Order: sequence, then structure tokens, then C-alpha cells
Amino acid sequence: MKKALFICVTALMLLSCKTYTVTPDRFKEQFITATDSNALKGVTVSNPFGGTITYNANQLEYIEVVSKDGFVVNLENTPSLEMRVTLKDGKKKIMYFDTVYIENDVLHAKKSRFISSLEQEIPFGDIVKIEIQDGRKKFSYQ
Repeated sequence: MKKALFICVTALMLLSCKTYTVTPDRFKEQFITATDSNALKGVTVSNPFGGTITYNANQLEYIEVVSKDGFVVNLENTPSLEMRVTLKDGKKKIMYFDTVYIENDVLHAKKSRFISSLEQEIPFGDIVKIEIQDGRKKFSYQ
């Protein structure tokens, strides 16, 4: 019974999250125009466990993305946004959107806010698809 309930709740959560896409070229264009990759700012975030976390975040306020219906949406950069990158070899990398920055044509991002050493470096030329969604995790800027 518990397993069936868990599966239903998980499926409901996945279906309720809207996923948006942005082409790698459009992402890079928006990102580089709006931010200085070296100008990360320190932020403090309330986490779902009741504490706070401090880390460096990008300064992008909004990202222009496309919905499944083909509508252009300006998505606000919040700590609950997650980004999934699909590479040429089919592998997928998941990261927090507000930790992303581009430097020397390499995308840098954090996989975890709790373990700071889990940083990813992805050559931008290897990226074929970018998806962004609000993971609805209870992170919020203070």
C-alpha cells in the first residue's frame, strides 16, 4: 500500500512540474548578455530542512524559455529552478540553475548545495539540449 501511494505521489509531482526548453545558443546569448560570469554574488537560502545555506549564485534575473506549447516564457531565476543538460553522447546532467555560469566556453554548475565539491564542468560545445523546470523544492532566498 505504501509503495503504491509513493508511486502515485511521485508521478503527480513529476506531472505537475512544467518543463521548459531553451536552445544552447539562445541560453548562452542570454546568459552572457545579462551577466558577467565572474560576477557571482553571495546569497543565503532557506532550505527545506529549516536551516540556511550560503553560496555563490549567478545574477541572471530571468531566462527566456519555451513551453511545451511553444509559448515564450520569462522564467524568474529562483533557488528551486533545476536545469537538465543533454550532451551529444546522450548523457544527462542535472544542476541547480542559479549556480550556473559560463567561463571560457565551459558551463560550470553545482549538483548539490549541501556538498560544495560536487561542481560540474561541461564544454559548451557538447550540449545539445537544455531543459529548465521548477523542482518545487522549498528553497527561497532570504
